[in-house]
Amino acid sequence: MSSVQILFELIEAGARIPTIAALTGILGSKARNFWRLQNLKPPSGRYPSLQQFLKINRQHIEISILAQHLHALIGQALSDVEIIHRAYKTHRILYPRSSVMVDHTFILWRQLRSGDTALIKCPACGGNVLKTNKVAKCCYCRRSLDGGSHAAFS
Repeated sequence: MSSVQILFELIEAGARIPTIAALTGILGSKARNFWRLQNLKPPSGRYPSLQQFLKINRQHIEISILAQHLHALIGQALSDVEIIHRAYKTHRILYPRSSVMVDHTFILWRQLRSGDTALIKCPACGGNVLKTNKVAKCCYCRRSLDGGSHAAFS
């Protein structure tokens, strides 16, 4: 898939300019022009925070499921952009009412790759849960995630 095709799909998904720039290499003013071609206005306001999103249990579950979609694509002959794009599309098809945005998918992928965030198996209930340095409880059973096993993102 070309960067222009991905650009139009990201615009359709509501991606913010920094996400578009990072994933396609198409920078601010050019990306805004593509938004205008679609008769749309880029989202404004504060860039989404994954930590803020994880404070609500339902959203923690949603983002943990998204992390599983990302993890399932590792090892396939796909670029980072294609992994992010496919995981987001899969998530939206399976969970059309999800509050996860494409920007969350990009941020999540970046944090998983850097090791700042991890997808782990809860030692108490066995659920696959996103763990950060500030989130240390399972979103399913609410028990501590200490001792959970990590999934590899490389």
